[in-house]
Amino acid sequence: MTEDLYYHKILAYLEPVYYRLLFLGMIASVTFFSYEYYIQRSFNDLSYIYIILAIGLFLSFYLRKKVPIKANIIYTLIFLITCSTLAIYLKGLNNLSISIFVVSTLMGTLFLENKNSRLLIFYTIILIFVSGYFKYQGVHSENTQIMATSSFYWLRYGVGYVFLALSIILSVNGIKSYLIKLIESLNRKVSLLNQTKLELQIQNEEIKENNKIIFDLAYKDQVTRISNKNALSFIINKKISSKTPKGAFYLINIGDLKTINSILGEEAGDSFLKSIADGLVKYFKPYSIIGRSGAKEFVVFTEILDKEYFNDNIKKLKNHLLENNPYIETEYSMQTYLSSSLYPNDGESFDQLYRKALIAMEYGRKNLIDTLVSYENVFLEDLSEKENIKKEIEIGIVEEEFIVYYQEKINIKTGKVCGLEALARWDSKKLGMIGPNVFIPIIENSKLTIPFSEMIVKRVLQDFKRIKIKYGGDITVSINISPVHIIYKDFKNFLMDQCKLNNVENDKIELEITENVMIQGFEQIEKIVNDLRQQGFKVSLDDFGTGYSSLSYISKIPIDILKIDKSFIDNITGNKRAKVMIESIINIARAYSMSVVAEGVETKEQVEMLTSLGCDIVQGYYYSRPNPL
Repeated sequence: MTEDLYYHKILAYLEPVYYRLLFLGMIASVTFFSYEYYIQRSFNDLSYIYIILAIGLFLSFYLRKKVPIKANIIYTLIFLITCSTLAIYLKGLNNLSISIFVVSTLMGTLFLENKNSRLLIFYTIILIFVSGYFKYQGVHSENTQIMATSSFYWLRYGVGYVFLALSIILSVNGIKSYLIKLIESLNRKVSLLNQTKLELQIQNEEIKENNKIIFDLAYKDQVTRISNKNALSFIINKKISSKTPKGAFYLINIGDLKTINSILGEEAGDSFLKSIADGLVKYFKPYSIIGRSGAKEFVVFTEILDKEYFNDNIKKLKNHLLENNPYIETEYSMQTYLSSSLYPNDGESFDQLYRKALIAMEYGRKNLIDTLVSYENVFLEDLSEKENIKKEIEIGIVEEEFIVYYQEKINIKTGKVCGLEALARWDSKKLGMIGPNVFIPIIENSKLTIPFSEMIVKRVLQDFKRIKIKYGGDITVSINISPVHIIYKDFKNFLMDQCKLNNVENDKIELEITENVMIQGFEQIEKIVNDLRQQGFKVSLDDFGTGYSSLSYISKIPIDILKIDKSFIDNITGNKRAKVMIESIINIARAYSMSVVAEGVETKEQVEMLTSLGCDIVQGYYYSRPNPL
């Protein structure tokens, strides 16, 4: 089989070469004939042989597309043998007969199976001996001595032909044997590779199938076939990261699944869960993200904040359940608990929103409330007791539950980040994510102000190395400082020590104070601000314009930066008075060589208006939300 494959491949590979050789042989024959006839001016026996060779080779070349290559080779070899024999008979041993003999031997050995090639070569040698013998005997028959000598001479050259043929056969057969072994080796490797490829394809298909199963198990609820908690977390977090402005997170708990399973069986329980999922898909999609987050707990996340939209669809869902589960009215009393949390007010991730909604739901269970309970209501009615929160704040400071988020400030001319504002956030293990509007007033009305403020300052200065890596060495960071902390006797020394400890230049820190600080005493604050600025720290007045005596402050206290309150920015595009007010603030700031920062910028129109008024720096959700490093 390997030899057959060899001949098949060698013929396929050398077929173009073979036909080119035929063409070159034909040209060579014509050339030799032309040389002898036109240049040497002779026409002899060899001239006939050249003409016969040219015609025969032309015929072989002409038949290249009409007969198989193997038949063409056999025909060509027989023709060459004939020409070689004719050359010997006509001219005796000569270069032409030897060349034809060598070529026919090579071709027969290389292109034909061993049996056919040996027969042709053996036939060639016999013809050469016979034609040569008769040639010399005919020429020298009248002289016995010369004839005997010539016969010996021919016998000697005939033997030489034999040895030449054997040498060619052995050499070419050695090459053929090597090629056959090489083909066998390659075939084995190709076979092995094909087998390996097939195995890899099978394994790849198995891996794909396993990946589908794994993905299904990881992200699909196996009973209802809607998103599970993992998928909900991924999808909602992705939705939030795409700068969704606002959203409502609803938690739905319907029915006592244990009772259904125990009385009617698990099949009925699964059917009930599927009915809930089908109803949620029917009434809340495509405007909402839905999924199953627990045994009988479902989630709806939507950008539609109208509670009536949710309540109306819940009514439709309940009717859907009654229609598709007739046993509910007779054997089962359907219980419903609903809760909600809002993005970004109550949290900025799935975990935070889920935790708030869960707290609200537990409150609803505890108080047997079967209508929607929002986290805000729970907080106001129960969890917002100041003393309890204060205790949790103390625990949070000790256990480092407070984290620092940073909001970027943008140079309005270049569009590049020129500073950051450090903002405290509280991720309470007990209460969840609590907004600064809740815990800051409680801290400022307690003895926790200084330890809390020092903790935030330390955290920001420890973060500064990472801030430089992310934003570059020219970045400044502003820190909100409470009135109580800024007048604290060791505040300046504490601040300078922390900067030195963390290798932070003083001029990279901006201290934000509010007008409330003036309550502590104008002269005292003036001295403190001057001392801080002499050490290189920058001072900014936050929420400028909300106090009745702001103008008197900035005319006497050396402030570096004015921050315009968000309440003015909200109305800048639709309220002419607000626009005039902001333009006045900017002009006043320029008169005192101060920079102006506009807070709470949320729209392109606000940015364009502030640019036209000459504002220096903007900050707000239009560019970025506060984020941890």
